[in-house]
Amino acid sequence: MRIARLIASQSSSTTDILGLATRISKILDSANGRQRRFLENAIPEAMTIQTSTQIPASAVIAMAIFESGYGNSILAKEYNNYFGMKAFDSWTGSRALNMPTRDSGVDTTADFRAFPNLSAGFKGYAEFLLSNERYRKYVGEKSGLKFVSGILASGYCPDPDYLIHIRDIIQKHGLSELDAALETIVDNKESVADALPATETAAGAH
Repeated sequence: MRIARLIASQSSSTTDILGLATRISKILDSANGRQRRFLENAIPEAMTIQTSTQIPASAVIAMAIFESGYGNSILAKEYNNYFGMKAFDSWTGSRALNMPTRDSGVDTTADFRAFPNLSAGFKGYAEFLLSNERYRKYVGEKSGLKFVSGILASGYCPDPDYLIHIRDIIQKHGLSELDAALETIVDNKESVADALPATETAAGAH
């Protein structure tokens, strides 16, 4: 299991590693079925993102859950786009063309970014945030909820209930505990990202 290998790869103290393992176990126990399977896939990606970019893991997981319905949206299942990222003219990668969506309450269609697998989709989301000055200034925020609040205030999404949904998801699964646990190992000699086997590709949430 990728989660177990990520935990085992840490060069932190035994106490910190056990604390991280306990928190992850509690998060997984907060779900079952499809939701648990999605968390099993999403947690390693979010851990990698937090330790390599300082974007809170809880924010990444909660936004992926909200945007994709635990990986059940068409964009997620067919195009590995778990965050509803649109493909504007500047996007040079693959596209999901003319997908139905709602823009400011109006039904319309749009092109969305497409990725080859779950890992690429999560990495693409982190790169999107880091490449945008409006959102990049919130990187390093230790609270996932405050991070999401910040990017929303900078124009990320006009939905007035977005933050409420994210808060509820974070609370439901205890995701803020993951942020805190990862903070204790952020100075490890070997980052989680470097510990991942280069040849391994994460399974999609199909």
